Amino acid sequence: MGKTNDGRQGSEAWTLGSGRLEKAVGVDNARDVLASTKLGRTETWVVTTRRDGVTEIQVLDALGKPVSVGESSLLDLSINYTGAKP
Repeated sequence: MGKTNDGRQGSEAWTLGSGRLEKAVGVDNARDVLASTKLGRTETWVVTTRRDGVTEIQVLDALGKPVSVGESSLLDLSINYTGAKP
C-alpha cells in the first residue's frame, strides 16, 4: 500500500484521515466505526478477486502493514474464503 499525507493506505491514520470515513459511510456510521476502532474492534482487509475468480484476503495492522491472516479476530480459518470450489 502506498504512503499518503495521512499515512500508509490501509492504516488507521489513513482510514480516519481527511474525512475519508465520513465520505464513505456518512457521519452517523463514521461515528460508530470510530468508536469501534478506539475499542480495537475493527480490522482492515485488502480483498482481491483474481481473474480466475479466486478471492484473496490480506489483513493489515494499524500501520497498514500486512500481517498473518491468522492474526484476524474476525476471520474463521476453518472457512474457505477463496471462492474456489473443491
